[in-house]
Amino acid sequence: MEIQVLGAHQYESKGRRLTSFLVDGVLAIDAGSLTSALSLAEQQRIKHLLLTHHHFDHTRDLVTLGANAAFCGWGQVKVYAIQDTLDVVVPCLLDGRMYIDFLSYPSEGAACMAVEPLEPNVRRDIEGYEVLPLPVRHSVSCVGYHVASADGKSLFYTGDTTSGISECWREISPQLILSRCRGSMSTGTGSGKSATCRRDSSGMNWSSSGG
Repeated sequence: MEIQVLGAHQYESKGRRLTSFLVDGVLAIDAGSLTSALSLAEQQRIKHLLLTHHHFDHTRDLVTLGANAAFCGWGQVKVYAIQDTLDVVVPCLLDGRMYIDFLSYPSEGAACMAVEPLEPNVRRDIEGYEVLPLPVRHSVSCVGYHVASADGKSLFYTGDTTSGISECWREISPQLILSRCRGSMSTGTGSGKSATCRRDSSGMNWSSSGG
């Protein structure tokens, strides 16, 4: 399993990007910097996207990803989130009031984006990964994601929470943990860039794209 930290910040400037992660080049988690960090060829590989919550630093590039998929003819990108998140994201970003109605463009039967609600605490098979959304504390409804690959590798991204995740350990035992610290991701070196906390990182690779 290879994890790219595309961005890990609440604000954006040169060298710092909003929150996004990419698993094995195909499964995205949050959309703060998907298009600003990836080439068109890299974006084209993404067919499934998990959103932790609706805040803009985690959803901004939904619009540009949808536009690129539509205009470049990549086919459909499916967006997964809990219903509370979709209830905000769809009318604010995807339904045509801000830009194109990505859920029906270029046609009802071949839209460039689709949304699918996830139930907290219910496992789903997505792109060959077992995905488990777990509720976490935040100022709005939010989940973290446990993602396990077919070869037994696993990660847990805690979303925008800094405490109160002890209940999650009753359900999961990930090999890699991605967690927010003091408003950004931290390596433990004070750099304020990408972050990981490892339990058993055997066979796991992660990298930062400078975000």
